[in-house]
Amino acid sequence: MQPRESEWIVRFASHLKHERRMSAHTLAAYLADIAQLVVFCDARKIASFSSIDTSQVRSFAAAAHAQGLAARSIQRRLSALRTFFEFLMREGASTRNPAVDVRAPKQKKRLPTTLDADQMGRLLAFRTDDTLSARDKAVMELFYSSGLRLAELVSLDVTSIDLKDRTVRVLGKGAKSRVLPIGRYAIAALERWLAERSALLVKATAGTQPGAVFVGRSGRRLSARAVQLRVDLWARRTCSAIPSRRTCSSRAAICAGFRSFSGTPTSPPRRSTPTWISSTSPRSTTRPTRERAAAAPGTGAPGVATLETAPARPQ
Repeated sequence: MQPRESEWIVRFASHLKHERRMSAHTLAAYLADIAQLVVFCDARKIASFSSIDTSQVRSFAAAAHAQGLAARSIQRRLSALRTFFEFLMREGASTRNPAVDVRAPKQKKRLPTTLDADQMGRLLAFRTDDTLSARDKAVMELFYSSGLRLAELVSLDVTSIDLKDRTVRVLGKGAKSRVLPIGRYAIAALERWLAERSALLVKATAGTQPGAVFVGRSGRRLSARAVQLRVDLWARRTCSAIPSRRTCSSRAAICAGFRSFSGTPTSPPRRSTPTWISSTSPRSTTRPTRERAAAAPGTGAPGVATLETAPARPQ
């Protein structure tokens, strides 16, 4: 493509960041999709964005499908193109949006993996014998109690949490702030961790981030990937602790559920975003309910634990 076309990509990035106020992840994904469109155009000697037509966009989507890209990823790629061409039309750089009438392949509808009340209780019942286990307990309790997204959790600062008021203020998508309640189990876990955290920061070397709620041994803020790996670690330990009277199928189901929570791919690898960690559903931004199990104690009838429906546990 002609060199001046790259200027539109820079302006589009600014539009997404400052006018649309998209998250950093969405911005990066959209720009990556536009970069793939540029590669496609270069291979077919297309000189400018304004000369792209609907058939070429359809070929672009078909090529992605032939390369094995998931239907959901192709949908996002086409969404990025539609947004990009809408921007070009607004700026007078194009007279049409060739991506409007192009549809991605249908994706398989797949129900999210859920945990029943006993399984969720087992995951959260581990002992906190050291600093890292105290931190991990606080991470998972806060996840479960307040229904945070992963990016929101790792970006929390100490000033965001009000233990007396039992609330946490988070900055979500679109730079929108909201206040969420914290349950009493999460409060207890946070109090334990914050005490351990103070001692850890004293021992840590230079380069610490004292404002971050969740930090590693170095005193720096935990990354999203580090949280995923730690949750998966506890999921594996919990699975190994399941009594032998449990069937193999039950053991596999519990491990799959826990690893879905942590965002670690199970076999076969999943392309979709883990439901519990980074759901964009509006319902996941509200406080998770903890429904009481309908069965009497001892009957073993399971409840279901998700961010919308969670097992009974008094707050």
